[in-house]
Amino acid sequence: MFWLSISTHAPELQCLSPHTRPWSVVKTIWQFCQTYGEYQSLPPSQRRRFILEREASKAAQTCPDSCL
Repeated sequence: MFWLSISTHAPELQCLSPHTRPWSVVKTIWQFCQTYGEYQSLPPSQRRRFILEREASKAAQTCPDSCL
């Protein structure tokens, strides 16, 4: 954990894309695991609806009402 805090604040790494930083990768994996856990906890009959609702909420966040 100490290495992550040093590497994310090092001036040499500021020019890198945020997606190449270690903490960004860890957060992305954590979000995936959390979503997959929620998906697996649902009965099979509700899993498709869960995915459709997640995709709809992501689309609503990325596209304002004017995109419709």
